[in-house]
Amino acid sequence: MAEITEEDIKEHLNNLVNALYALSPTRNYVLQLLELLPKDYPKMVDAYPELFKDEEVRNRLKDVFGIRISENVEVGSGLAESLHAISKNVLSQFFGSYKWAEYQKKLSEYLGRDLDDLPNAVDELWEQRIQMAISEPMYGTDCEKILRTMVKKGEGSQFSLNISTVMEETGLDRSTLLKIKSFLTKDIGILDSSEEVFRFVYQLSNASVILKRVLGE
Repeated sequence: MAEITEEDIKEHLNNLVNALYALSPTRNYVLQLLELLPKDYPKMVDAYPELFKDEEVRNRLKDVFGIRISENVEVGSGLAESLHAISKNVLSQFFGSYKWAEYQKKLSEYLGRDLDDLPNAVDELWEQRIQMAISEPMYGTDCEKILRTMVKKGEGSQFSLNISTVMEETGLDRSTLLKIKSFLTKDIGILDSSEEVFRFVYQLSNASVILKRVLGE
């Protein structure tokens, strides 16, 4: 057996870390697509017209990945299910671990990489979702206004606000707020489903930090 040096270990560890990042939806279009599912078919056509308008392309997605396409588009079984599960496990077991800060520090020191070069991929995913919300053509400006209001005025780790307070602070009517809340809950996945309450999902406990990175101070 060939002798393995520490430089070999560093090189292969570096490759492994890069491979783990490549398994995040923010770094891979296949996983980004799977992360959005399930969604109703018209929404997927709007989001990915090149993939879902053409019947031949749709059939290849079904055949290669096992994606189910009917009234709803779902991960299904087969390759898509396996890739989605692997990505979820990497995010939760590595980047989502309570030891992530320790891993990040040790990898930075050992591999000589800047901390900025080793971001938390889970936070990146939340940032991407928030960016999707505020760039949405119909609701984006109001989404930004609502999210800023929640961080500024909300209570607890989930920045909870009842709808009447959001109405007062943003100037938006109840009907509009309920439509936007449904969008932020069902399509973007950053708010929980509590009725008449605007509240971040519990996983987004560092919402203020992430929002400041996306929106600025």
